[in-house]
Amino acid sequence: MWVKGHSKKLIETGARRIPQPNQIMPQSLRATTVGYYHLHRLCREFSYIDAIIIDTPIFDEEIRTLIRDIHNIEMRINRAEVFCHYLDQQWSKLDNFKAKSLFDWSAVSTDLKKNIEYIRSRS
Repeated sequence: MWVKGHSKKLIETGARRIPQPNQIMPQSLRATTVGYYHLHRLCREFSYIDAIIIDTPIFDEEIRTLIRDIHNIEMRINRAEVFCHYLDQQWSKLDNFKAKSLFDWSAVSTDLKKNIEYIRSRS
């Protein structure tokens, strides 16, 4: 997975080595400016979430049936809310996961919900 993040220029390795598939994970990775923008700006925006929903694996069958390709803005807003709720549930299952100290999904979720409400008020 980290190889793909590197190929999309979202992360880079220490000493700017080019990772190869099936290699041992490097000891250090850092976000590029593009990666940082994804983490701290895009994932808080309805338009970005709306664009990635269809390509995101959903492991809950009930939720997966609610996430489908639609075109009506009201239905897309509802779909984004369902997706955000699903991500909230998944994040809550990661009780002692080390990444929780590196990424604050709760803050992202709050900002995303505010943005979704803003879009709803404008539609």
